[in-house]
Amino acid sequence: MLMYAALCVPQARPTEGINHADTSLLNLSLSQKLTISSHSDERSNFLRTPGNNSATPSKPIDRHSLVNEYSKLHKESAEKEIINLIVMGHVDAGKSTLMGNLLCLLGHVSSKQLAKYQWDAQKLGKASFAYAWILDQTSEERNRGVTMDIAQTSFETKSKRVALMDAPGHKDFVPQVIGGATQADAALLVINATRGEFETGIGAGGQTREHARLARLLGVSRLIVAVNKMDTVEWCQSRFNEIQTQISSFLKSMNFSGVVYCPVSGLVGANLVPQNLSNSSKNTSETGSNLFAWYTGPSLLELIDSIPSPDRTVDGPFRFVVSDIFKPAGSSVPMVAGRVISGAISSGVNIPTSKVICLPSDVRTCVKSIRSLCNTRTGQNDAEGDLGGKLLDQVVKFAFAGDQVALMLTDIDPFQTLIPGDLLTDPDNLIQPSTCISAKLLVFSIQQPITKGYPRWMVYEIRLHFNSRFVFSDIFFIYSYILL
Repeated sequence: MLMYAALCVPQARPTEGINHADTSLLNLSLSQKLTISSHSDERSNFLRTPGNNSATPSKPIDRHSLVNEYSKLHKESAEKEIINLIVMGHVDAGKSTLMGNLLCLLGHVSSKQLAKYQWDAQKLGKASFAYAWILDQTSEERNRGVTMDIAQTSFETKSKRVALMDAPGHKDFVPQVIGGATQADAALLVINATRGEFETGIGAGGQTREHARLARLLGVSRLIVAVNKMDTVEWCQSRFNEIQTQISSFLKSMNFSGVVYCPVSGLVGANLVPQNLSNSSKNTSETGSNLFAWYTGPSLLELIDSIPSPDRTVDGPFRFVVSDIFKPAGSSVPMVAGRVISGAISSGVNIPTSKVICLPSDVRTCVKSIRSLCNTRTGQNDAEGDLGGKLLDQVVKFAFAGDQVALMLTDIDPFQTLIPGDLLTDPDNLIQPSTCISAKLLVFSIQQPITKGYPRWMVYEIRLHFNSRFVFSDIFFIYSYILL
């Protein structure tokens, strides 16, 4: 059912004088990408009263210098475009193992570190989880054998820098999936080819269906489907074709277009990278060759590299959604992590330091330092044997639309001023906080069916996910609805 309704938090629910929704609002897509956080529900559920922000928008800041820097970075120096990619799929589809093995094949994990993961996993009786442990870092995730929060890392393809987000597949962690999907440019949907497992994931209540639906509704239109664990069905071409036929029918109903399919095995390492790469010996193994006897298409890495570069609103007003506030290891100064939705900022190198306002607290601050969360490879071994830069190791001069960065701010305590989901914006181009919105809702299941003649005035409590938090909200008026 498609519903047009008014929502508000309970403290601000009006009782009369409803202003009917402007239809232009209902047709807006979710343009503000949301970000994820590992903070507790209690903190995320905190709803702050907006500050007394009487400032009115003035002439936009001259962003000419920042736009020029972006042009020089991406055109003159041939800087690779950043793609934010989320990995989704049903629990036990092998998402973490798939991406962990890909990182190994790309040289991001040394043989020494991989051997340690393999030894530790074997001691717990989970030898097949060694690749997954590259991304699943917490003891609880490793003991339970499931991803519980978004794991972030980065790697490079021929033409892209990929900010990778590995999402949990269990239905209990759907809020984390929502956060990741809303900050992604594209999605990798991982399917378990094992007989019975695919059918469970695509069936009623399966997370294959749920994750694909969430990604599309939150604005993700670019999709790669990786049919994983092909080794469990003996690399059977008919099984791959069967899965492709079933899943493509569902994805078409969700208005996905241009979906590409790729048979892989994350555990064996088959078809993850091109066969001609020097470190892809697993792809030429006897089991992998059974796949390549009938599959002649691109590898998973090549499909990721072919994702079109998204349009970035670098010359627009600065918008940054907070995903986390934390203190880096070895530092007493807190940093604010998140993604630049539009615009650009400077840390004060060559161009004046950017000034920003925190919303809804209405506190002004300046950007002192910027660190990238999508690092360029350094090719150096670190103390633990891992290759390449780690998150937060790379200090950058600027942050542009699409970048995931951590900011050091001046003259404020972020722990007291900000919570995940807050917004940093230009001082002269503010967004007015609101406690009531008009929305277009797609309802999949509901305890009390809404049928023809259902009263438009109602109070139905929902949990509204926005940015990296949620608030309890009420649907208090239905403008119209369509039974699909």
